Amino acid sequence: MDKHLNLFKFFNEKLSVEHIENNLSRALVLCLQNDNLFLHKFLESVIRYGAFREDFKYLFSNPERGSRIEIDIQKSTRDLDQTDFKRIYAIALSEIELELSDFFNLTVPQDENYKPLTDILITVGDIIFVIEVKRAKIDCKQQLFEQVYYAASKSIDKSITVPVNFDWLKVMGLATLTNNFNLLSENKNIFTNDFISLIRRFKPHWLPVTPFSALSMDLKDDDLRNIRLESCVIASGDKLDLLDKTDRFGFKFKENWADEILPRWVREKDQLFLKLYIWPANTKGQGWSLFYNENWDWLKLERANLLGNEFEMDIIYEVKFSHIQGNYITSLNFSTQDLKKEINTTKNFEKYAGKHDRTNWKRFEKFLDDHFLDTYDWRKKCNYDLILQSGKSFYNISLGYQVGIKIPFGFLQSIDKNAADTSAVEKLFVECDNFYKDMLKYNVEGNLELV
Repeated sequence: MDKHLNLFKFFNEKLSVEHIENNLSRALVLCLQNDNLFLHKFLESVIRYGAFREDFKYLFSNPERGSRIEIDIQKSTRDLDQTDFKRIYAIALSEIELELSDFFNLTVPQDENYKPLTDILITVGDIIFVIEVKRAKIDCKQQLFEQVYYAASKSIDKSITVPVNFDWLKVMGLATLTNNFNLLSENKNIFTNDFISLIRRFKPHWLPVTPFSALSMDLKDDDLRNIRLESCVIASGDKLDLLDKTDRFGFKFKENWADEILPRWVREKDQLFLKLYIWPANTKGQGWSLFYNENWDWLKLERANLLGNEFEMDIIYEVKFSHIQGNYITSLNFSTQDLKKEINTTKNFEKYAGKHDRTNWKRFEKFLDDHFLDTYDWRKKCNYDLILQSGKSFYNISLGYQVGIKIPFGFLQSIDKNAADTSAVEKLFVECDNFYKDMLKYNVEGNLELV
């Protein structure tokens, strides 16, 4: 099936993080309604969390009781048809495990107009499951308490009410196990399978992850490595600003001469590396800060010291073609060995960086012809004919660089051994950010110093 076909990716969806998060509870309900095994595992896990484990047997040991499983969203607990419950499970579902020991000490504001809407309500006969859903690290106990309070006719009985602390990692662990069983039994459930795909894209840290130490560099582990990498990046969000992009993940960079750091897997000579990339002067605006920097010794950098280790660096030149709002079209990546004359000079930046109308393209083409060696077919390397045939009336040019620090996968395996602990990889990202912030201060006589 086409990877773009997903039950939870709608035709009119703009793929904003806000849009996705607002629909997670609905997507979860659809999975519970349409994957019986997932619903079974979910209810079983919730009940076993509390002191009344016999409730699970009670629910399903006597089908002649006539009970049906009903799942609702956005239902007011003031309006329940039934109030005489054998058990009420109050489930707090968020990104974090909440402390529920004070649950029964909470109070409810007396407001007759207040409607305590549940995110999810599951009813099985005389047992109900009230679920308050949050997509972030938010304490939802108060809302949950108010919903249970009205479900119990304004009188919470501790003997029948079970506060349950559930987080998204537990839910997605159950979903993953269920989905794996479905696939192994050749009974794929498209709801659960597509829900996991949705979460993998927008909330990868909710999925069970495998540390790098337990993964190989083989192609078969590509997806698992990407999941682990994304979880490490997202876990770094309290130390570094995460990119708010749907087509890539990484970090915002807070200098005027570049704006993002991206981690990407690269294979070289049968070896796997995580490359930490930055693109100085990736736009004309960034170029003004870079090309008027008096120190250019940083171009001679060959190694970066991170976590007390020396890692190889490479710095190459880049001419980038972009369109409206900087949308990428193509680029030329090259070294000085490909040139007759230097391209990245302040004079050339002032003259050629920026917008080029189609009527002036010949002028820029001649500039590239004059600077690249005849053996370097720049038109072929950037598929320039496709630009000529595109019908575009202009393109933007930036004269910049691509800088990468190569982290061997073996090193990542040595520092990342515990699925629950991403701190070492987070520290690597932080030190990389600091290294790049000081990069333009590099002194050719060694070290990063003010020049």
